[in-house]
Amino acid sequence: MWRTADGTVHTVRLQDVGWLFDERSLQDLYELFLSVPGASIREMLQDLLDQEYEAHAGACVVESEERMFVGKVPPPKIVADRVSDVAGLAAVLGRVDGRWRLDVLMAVGYLLAAISP
Repeated sequence: MWRTADGTVHTVRLQDVGWLFDERSLQDLYELFLSVPGASIREMLQDLLDQEYEAHAGACVVESEERMFVGKVPPPKIVADRVSDVAGLAAVLGRVDGRWRLDVLMAVGYLLAAISP
């Protein structure tokens, strides 16, 4: 994720969003998606996305720092924590490095949409 001088937040769309998760955490996500109504997960994701956008709104943009991240993707397997419920997923997502949190939130949304449209 990077920001431009006008405050716009950008991410790179990954071909395979699953690469952001280690094998066990990805399996946990799929199991959670199949056992919990998608609406409750979507609501939690939307709350976290709103928090991310609010955190970046009006924040000072240091262009020289942001330039280093233009077009960059998050590191592989950035999420390696176990997840068993929606609150646990929210906690895990909240611990993702702020630079990559928006990318990971969007990846979880894509995975959820693929299983629970």
